[in-house]
Amino acid sequence: MRHQLDPDPEQAVRALLTAATDDPPPTTDLLQKVRRHGRSRRRRALVPSLASVAVAGLAASTITGAPSAQAQVAAAVTLTGQDSYRVHLTSTSTKSDGAAVTTEAVYDPVRRSGRLVGEDGNEVLIVDGVVYRPVPADQAAENWLPEGTRWIASDQAVPGRMDPEADDFSELAGLTDEALFDPQHALERVRLAGGVREEGRASGEGWVGTRFAFELTDRGWLAVGAIDIDDGGRVRRLDVRVRPPAGANWASGQVVMEFSDFGIDVSVTAPPANQVFRDPPDDSEARRVRGR
Repeated sequence: MRHQLDPDPEQAVRALLTAATDDPPPTTDLLQKVRRHGRSRRRRALVPSLASVAVAGLAASTITGAPSAQAQVAAAVTLTGQDSYRVHLTSTSTKSDGAAVTTEAVYDPVRRSGRLVGEDGNEVLIVDGVVYRPVPADQAAENWLPEGTRWIASDQAVPGRMDPEADDFSELAGLTDEALFDPQHALERVRLAGGVREEGRASGEGWVGTRFAFELTDRGWLAVGAIDIDDGGRVRRLDVRVRPPAGANWASGQVVMEFSDFGIDVSVTAPPANQVFRDPPDDSEARRVRGR
């Protein structure tokens, strides 16, 4: 029995693209983890749209014979997350009059552990996803801290102390802090970016590669940036500018992350438990503990 073949394979690809555009992807929503409880209907609604993105990406790769820009970025984020690295961070914020703050860090994304040192020489430790910040000298004598406290611990996942029920809540607001204390998670956000496109060649000390531009939006917040990937497939530079919704009382900011020394040894241990105060993740609870 003979099977009838489509005389025009390109027409089949066009059909895939047409089907994908019938259900376009929504504005990037970064709050799936926060919103997952009690919002299964919204989560189910995202499934066909994400499928459309995958179909469109596959069709684009079929036409060009090469991975899409978004696929190349996703692959680089995955590869970068498989080994430790050194990262140099430069951040600015309108709440600090745009003054640049630089930080040096080493980080192991597999163990979620690392160490960072700020311009003031203070060292912050990250061990198994817990951030240990040294107690500032002017707070050491405050009566809400237990005697002997030298470190305040909090989870990496706390996104900038914003209220998740607030109308203008967005994890984009804490992106610059997240880049400091969980650099791999900051990279992972680029997976959710829309409008990823190749910008041309890029280079740095000891590497050459390709630059891609991207955009993230959520609840009126906007993050635009560029990510540089070397020819070996690792992320070498991430530059993101974050802007709050018009009229919102939140600061704009920018963070630049430069990656190097892949495979560097990252040896870090948690401080003694009797020197650590566990910062409550909820601000109201923190005020209760502090008697304020």
